[in-house]
Amino acid sequence: MKINILWSKLLGLTLAGVLFGMAGWFILLGGLAALSSECSNCVGNTAAGPNGISVRDAFLSARAQASLSFTSCSRMFMYGWWTFAFEFVALHGPMAEVFSPRFKLGSIGLLAVGAVLLMDRADSFLRLAQGADDAAVDLGATASRAHLAFAGCIICCLANFYLICLLGWDFGY
Repeated sequence: MKINILWSKLLGLTLAGVLFGMAGWFILLGGLAALSSECSNCVGNTAAGPNGISVRDAFLSARAQASLSFTSCSRMFMYGWWTFAFEFVALHGPMAEVFSPRFKLGSIGLLAVGAVLLMDRADSFLRLAQGADDAAVDLGATASRAHLAFAGCIICCLANFYLICLLGWDFGY
């Protein structure tokens, strides 16, 4: 009876962590998709603004400040999309651990790697938002979209840390 109660608590706590992580994952999806879409619009806009600087040049300057200095929009966010896909896999590992404890170490490893990748992406998105805020011309909603992607990374990272602590805890079964 005691094992069943512990198992149901572990299942509930794990499910709560996974759902919290998935909420952050969807927020990250929105921010990353919006930034990817806006990138192609900004890079194609070469018309000079009132101060002689084009939207394209301002966006490329903000992108360089964010250490995202790739040549094309598809390459610029490629690492972000890969991190996004990896996090989806990492968030579902803990559910396998609930049903079979032998997956515990692998799940913790996936979550730890996911947390590191997310922290790196969060830094890049925050730098992109600051570069967009400091730009000489209005970059539209680039800063807001970068903040949205940043928030998604932070929420996913918090969920990963929560799940790492939860899975690392010895429940005695």
